[in-house]
Amino acid sequence: MKRNSLAVAIICAGFSLGGEYVHAQDRQLSGAQRILEEVVITARRREETLQDAPIAVSAFTGESLNYRGVSRLDDITSFVPSLTLENNPSFGGASNSAAIYLRGIGQKEFLPTTEPGVGLYVDGVYVARSVGALLDIVDIEQLEILRGPQGTLFGRNTIGGAVSITTVKPDPNGERETSFSVMGGSDDLLTLRGSFHFPISETLAARISLASFEQDGYVKRADGVDLGDNDTDTGRLSLAWRPNDRLSADFSFEATRDRENGPALELIGIDFTDLSQLDGVVLAPPPPMAFIHNVTTAAAGQGIPCAVTDTAGNGITSNPAISNCYDSRYIGKDGHDDGSAPAFSETDLKAASATISYDLSDNLTLKSISAWRDLDSEFARDGDHSPSRISQFFDDLNQEQFTQEIQLLGNYQNLNWILGYYYFTEEGRNTNILDFTVSNFRSGGDFDNEASAVFAQMTYDLADNLHLTLGGRYTDEEKEFLPDQIIFNNYYAGFSQLVPPGHPLAALDAPFLQAGSRILPYLD
Repeated sequence: MKRNSLAVAIICAGFSLGGEYVHAQDRQLSGAQRILEEVVITARRREETLQDAPIAVSAFTGESLNYRGVSRLDDITSFVPSLTLENNPSFGGASNSAAIYLRGIGQKEFLPTTEPGVGLYVDGVYVARSVGALLDIVDIEQLEILRGPQGTLFGRNTIGGAVSITTVKPDPNGERETSFSVMGGSDDLLTLRGSFHFPISETLAARISLASFEQDGYVKRADGVDLGDNDTDTGRLSLAWRPNDRLSADFSFEATRDRENGPALELIGIDFTDLSQLDGVVLAPPPPMAFIHNVTTAAAGQGIPCAVTDTAGNGITSNPAISNCYDSRYIGKDGHDDGSAPAFSETDLKAASATISYDLSDNLTLKSISAWRDLDSEFARDGDHSPSRISQFFDDLNQEQFTQEIQLLGNYQNLNWILGYYYFTEEGRNTNILDFTVSNFRSGGDFDNEASAVFAQMTYDLADNLHLTLGGRYTDEEKEFLPDQIIFNNYYAGFSQLVPPGHPLAALDAPFLQAGSRILPYLD
């Protein structure tokens, strides 16, 4: 469900700490100029204008994003072609899980056993997990969206494209400056942003960026929980060291605390009988959870079925007189949700990075990007949006990653090239507690992924409008997963003794579905 809101912003920018107003050329641009201004991009690891780059890329400066009212990463979809970027919690209830698609290639789920089809990079650092990747736009210098495979330019191999974010860096030659903005709006919206820039010496400068985002939810549950709210605090400390003309070093430390009730989801339909997607996959497709609930559970003790199939076996009829039926009474309530299971999203993010660049000569640069990122998240949602226990989810996701990238960038006359080495390692645990009509069980497990790669790309300018590009990549990757999946409770234990022999639902009482049984062997 989309939120319709009204917002009013007050922006105060460019005041030095000494009280002197600092003029900036880009702040004097008109609205149209901020959108149409010439943008210099580094998508091919060299500076060139967006108009001259012979690749499919969209780029926006921080000024143009502010003018468009962009406050979160998913806001850019309204003006970026072929991009789908939204909070898609799917089975989980994470309110900051980014589902990014470019030209139809991407990933919906946050599973740590698979990699996103579109890579997300912040200051050249790859963000491996989609949970926590729906970033708030704070102190952004530039945003670039590159379409198509980027494995010969970026350390991590991304088949669909890349979203690259560059944050504002401190400048030892700059002046002391502070800027802040306040925005208020409907549903008690309150957004506070501030940045503080101050040179420490002739070679060292620092920048502090802080932001707070708050807003009430707009999908109301019967238990008083408001889904779709926002309660996020984030901050970043950046340091820039420029000891001489050849050496530069940038360091950043950031943290985010996110506490919300979960995404604003509503029930728009119930599919009781469509099992066509399982035809040919399994011998006997199981009936949907909603069907099982209605036939065997909802009318317990009332002597009549809540729902039955028609004579053809492909329809459903419900009895609205029975209070525990799962049917259309929970559908189509605009701005309302009847779920009763826990719904929340809590995320803590910490990250640090160091980017060191050294000019070996006028035409050759050596660059190192080292980064660490830690994610700690818990989230839950009521997947059936009703007081019944049909599909309820809880996730506990912990992930820690380290990346190291070495780049050798060069140019000579009409030739530009990049040669790189990349190393990535992550470990963590993702456990899911699922409470269904049939059973309550834990899925997920521990993961440990490691990858290294060598990549290269060279471009030769044959003429002003004709270029020859060659690239290659070698990747070595290893993934380990230890499933820790066990059944806690079978709600149909003993059910086979209560129904006639051969009853289709008697299979729910199978021995391997009983409490204490492991779903998969506890093996790497």
